[in-house]
Amino acid sequence: MKILLVEVHKGLHIWNGLGVGYLSSYLVRYGHEVDLQFLNFDSNIDEFISILKEKEYPIIGFSASYYIVLDLTLSIMKRIKEEGIKSFLIMGGHTPTSCFDRIMECFPFVDSIVLGEGEKTLLELLDKFNQIETWKNIEGLAFRFNGEIVETSPRSLISDLNTLPYPHRKKLMKEELPLEPLCLRETILYAFKRRMMVSASRGCYGRCSFCSVYHFYNFNLRRGRTVENVVGEIEELFKKYGARIIAFNDDNFFVPHDKGKIWYYDFADELERRDIHIIFNFQCRPNDVDYDLFTRLKEVGLHNIFVGTESFIPRSLKLFRKAITVEMNMKSLEIMSRMDLDFQVGLIVFEPFTTFDEVKESLSVINLLYEKYNYASPLWIERLRIYHGTKIQKMLENKGILEGVFPYYSYKIQDEKVNTLSKVIIEAISSYTGTEKDSMLAPQTGNLNFLWGTTYLKDLPDVKKGDIKYLPRNRVRELSIETSQFFLILLYEVIDFIEKPGFSPDIPLEKLISNVREQYIRENRRIRKIIEKELVM
Repeated sequence: MKILLVEVHKGLHIWNGLGVGYLSSYLVRYGHEVDLQFLNFDSNIDEFISILKEKEYPIIGFSASYYIVLDLTLSIMKRIKEEGIKSFLIMGGHTPTSCFDRIMECFPFVDSIVLGEGEKTLLELLDKFNQIETWKNIEGLAFRFNGEIVETSPRSLISDLNTLPYPHRKKLMKEELPLEPLCLRETILYAFKRRMMVSASRGCYGRCSFCSVYHFYNFNLRRGRTVENVVGEIEELFKKYGARIIAFNDDNFFVPHDKGKIWYYDFADELERRDIHIIFNFQCRPNDVDYDLFTRLKEVGLHNIFVGTESFIPRSLKLFRKAITVEMNMKSLEIMSRMDLDFQVGLIVFEPFTTFDEVKESLSVINLLYEKYNYASPLWIERLRIYHGTKIQKMLENKGILEGVFPYYSYKIQDEKVNTLSKVIIEAISSYTGTEKDSMLAPQTGNLNFLWGTTYLKDLPDVKKGDIKYLPRNRVRELSIETSQFFLILLYEVIDFIEKPGFSPDIPLEKLISNVREQYIRENRRIRKIIEKELVM
């Protein structure tokens, strides 16, 4: 049977979505014909509809793992039905799995939703597509039958990920990159064309209250692939596509029971044995940070690590169910500070119960990051996002403080001063950060993070001089710290305003927001001009 799989994403200029990629390779293995399509907020939907009318796919599957793309995905599916296209429409991914019942109740044009891991469920659905009376025996599926929504029993997860074929890849590139500074265009194109995502595992051993991962995998612990299998895929990408940047999209790169970190040392050895020269990055928990191991991984291309510290406030860590302490977070910082690596830490400064004193404490730790712990990533802080089905969503709902309309939940921070601070910063800068609204970034964070990567990419043996424009690593560090210090000063200015006698949350904030926005724009332009001026070949 022929099926179209559609990945709906946030607007990256190159995408090789692993969700639809794995589904495609798995279905093709069993004789089905699969086309892949990638859509984002800039896609020409009229053109997409014309393709569907011409191809007449019996089934169209949509992958929508991020809440930010759910509206777009549903609007496209609605448009398909309105155009009279008879295709059977099915969804999958983290978001549809977590709230399948609500989606199918609210949106009658959604015919079915795959619940959890999709390879075996989708294969079985295709094989039994014309026998709807048997669908109730297909595990991991929600569908409509006789006017009712039917949810079948959960499907067991794939125990051996090595049995899956490597995911199919379809690379998309916008030659007209709307990124600044424009002098980075050639370097951005060069890097994006050589960047591939790889998944060495599925799941996470964490149980964070705000995360949907363990719900998606039915509370299962992390499952990993063998070193040979992962490096074999990297080698294929290295030789077939010219990949030189590998972004591991694992929810957590590390296995809790691998105490000696044997897999990771073997991984480094295998890259060397096959003479594969790449740079790569991953994310992990603070308790996974290991100086000796990370030093070894750096020798074979590790250049960036995201460490999920999330908070340095004991109460927040307990709310998040991180199962780590402030001391453990600080220890990971101490280890990372001794390594010449780019690292970032999770900083959820704002959550429903954050107090004003806790904000000040968090900012003190952030200052310490730059002053004591050799931190050089541009400052990126977050307001906690609420996902449907998570522990924290249910807790806020029970307390009566959950706001917003399904599935876009929000909340008012209980401390009025903190709520005002969060509101001012988000409204002032969210239009200029290029991320979800709850992210608060220092000016030029995106370009500076990109430039960190180029300082490593340019040193690979097969990268020719002139292929990449870059800033020296020390200069990227200086600018990253400079823009972060500016952002911190901006935060303190708003704090000072809120702390003035007579402050009330009812005071009009338009003038303050406008002032913060103007300062942010000026600094954004200033840092950008420095980058444009100082880029070298």
